[in-house]
Amino acid sequence: MNYKVIEVDVTTIKVNAGQPRLAYDEDGIDALASDIRHRGLLHPVILANDGEELTLVCGQRRLIATKKLGWTTIRAMVLLNATELLETALAENFLRKDLEAFDQAEAFYDLLNEKQLCLKDIARLVGKSVSSVCEIAKLMRIPKELRHDETLRRKPLRFQIKLSRYGTEEDIHAAYRRYEETGQLPVMKAQSTVSTLRELSKKIADIRTQLGKIDFLDLDFDNAVHINLKEEVTELLAAIHGRGWFRIDLIRFRQY
Repeated sequence: MNYKVIEVDVTTIKVNAGQPRLAYDEDGIDALASDIRHRGLLHPVILANDGEELTLVCGQRRLIATKKLGWTTIRAMVLLNATELLETALAENFLRKDLEAFDQAEAFYDLLNEKQLCLKDIARLVGKSVSSVCEIAKLMRIPKELRHDETLRRKPLRFQIKLSRYGTEEDIHAAYRRYEETGQLPVMKAQSTVSTLRELSKKIADIRTQLGKIDFLDLDFDNAVHINLKEEVTELLAAIHGRGWFRIDLIRFRQY
């Protein structure tokens, strides 16, 4: 077993500087603290032991809430191997159960962007289908302030996923405000993602055909047009890679 569950002095826990959640809604923390006071801490926080100190991996909201309650210790699950913390933690069944949907989304986002994994890699790592990982990762479309909203965090996953599909952050904010006012999400505008992707695919094919007609040996490689083209292509590849649709070896495609 590569972890142990113990009571830890809250003053000895170091908050990971890489934690994606840095600010919290005070009302949300108060609501969580009230819930913990009445029902107890249902899930321990997750800590990593690097031999010298205990670093928080998961459960920052719970740690803040218990401090507000005046608790001096907190139940914690301590990882005994701090190497590749996020991958190790997600690979363990106990942490997959401990994470709320928005926490999972932030973890997946970190794996996609910081660890450069693709959706298929993450799905295999956490024991979920690619479609499930993709749906949860899309929760990052929801604005940060809403992801910290305690009421929204307690909503069913299917509600959170539906909210994430409303488009821009402004659209999502508007949809959630409508829900708060009426108890129902507004009718979603018709989406044609497949049609958009088909049209995009045709445009890319056309561009590839046009590029094939250009004799690049005749180009001045210091020409502003050529430099701009390189930058645009590089940014396109980076954007596709960042979306996690499929893996692209950006090193092979670096500008020269």
